[in-house]
Amino acid sequence: MPLSDHLPMAVTALAAMGADDQRVATWAADYANRQALRPAEPAEAAARATWRAAIARDGARATLIDAMETLGDGIGAAAFHAAIRAAYALERNDETDLASALESWEREFVALPVARTSQRVSVAEALDALAHASLDRTSPRIALIADGMRIVGKRDGFADLVATVPSADALDDLALAAAATFAATGNFTALHVMTGTHAFRNLSRALGGADRLMPAFWSAYVAATIVAGAALSLDDETLEPLRRERYSWDTLMQRAIAQDDDHVIKATYTAFRLDEELDDPVFATAAARYLQQRG
Repeated sequence: MPLSDHLPMAVTALAAMGADDQRVATWAADYANRQALRPAEPAEAAARATWRAAIARDGARATLIDAMETLGDGIGAAAFHAAIRAAYALERNDETDLASALESWEREFVALPVARTSQRVSVAEALDALAHASLDRTSPRIALIADGMRIVGKRDGFADLVATVPSADALDDLALAAAATFAATGNFTALHVMTGTHAFRNLSRALGGADRLMPAFWSAYVAATIVAGAALSLDDETLEPLRRERYSWDTLMQRAIAQDDDHVIKATYTAFRLDEELDDPVFATAAARYLQQRG
């Protein structure tokens, strides 16, 4: 049984990258067979129906805004998968899958320390505070990323660290730092930090801005980065070598379309969308290196 159903996101990414209908249908059928996707449990089905009714009554955006009153602090749910799924559902106006995403978010909520009153700083100051914090940075030995995030969130000094929150306009830089870390390490958790950041950027548009949820997102971002055993940096020494590698997006996306690996497909699409918006070669390098890593 899969830990998270990636089917809706992967087929969206495939179609957006130029896969034809036959490839999308074949990939979806193969994925469903390979992962032995299970039907929803009765409690899950009931919760999805409740979310669908709310969306039908109030609309997707209003339901999402209301949901964040209770779910926002757990944006790291299922290693960001719930937020990622919600963002994809909004992208394709899929109210049924948005209900599924919100049900997953509620069920797999990751409770981390979230600053109620926070000092908002530049991204450079926040990353510097993270780099120099007196905190156990040992990556937990766990099977699930979300479990590792919970362990990290309980460590001495974590709550104090995440009380220093980057301002909402730092999201572009946080996306770049996440992509650079993923490109440099190829780490699976670092991949989720990059795709989770992209999802939060997209969700924040529907929410009318990132400011209110920024403390919760920063807490999840920091916890997942520690689980990845990675160091974040926006220094030229880190970024320039990644920028010097030049890749064609047409080639990268065609390679991704041919992949069976849903994570490769989503990573490539995410990096492409971030590059479209932020215009930095680091994103193509992140995609290219992951394609090379996965074969």
